[in-house]
Amino acid sequence: MKQLKIITGQTATGKTGYALKLAQEKNLPVINFDSRQLYQKLDNITGKDLPSKAKFYLNRQEKKLTIGFYKIGKVNLWLYDLINIDQFFSTYDYQKVAIPLINKLFEHYDQIIFVGGSYLYIYHLLYINQKK
Repeated sequence: MKQLKIITGQTATGKTGYALKLAQEKNLPVINFDSRQLYQKLDNITGKDLPSKAKFYLNRQEKKLTIGFYKIGKVNLWLYDLINIDQFFSTYDYQKVAIPLINKLFEHYDQIIFVGGSYLYIYHLLYINQKK
């Protein structure tokens, strides 16, 4: 059975660190759903918790989106630095990016970890029906 594990909570409570630790132990991918960490160049303001050795790998460029992942140890951390700071991005836009990614990752994994504090992003993803 395919599962989404969701780690959520308030800002600066160690969500990302916990998600990465769990992902390392179980060899799982992590997908970000923090509305501000999706933006490039907001590292200090949003508390992006990326190790200095984390390297970004571009998966694909889609319109104005940079879809890729940071490699942290053996973990792939997806949907960080997705868009420029001057772009509009909604929960609907997030859903349009996340659903194909989830489907692709489920081809290789039985579980995916989601981490973030933007409840509306995860709510829209899980509970609002959209055509796929």
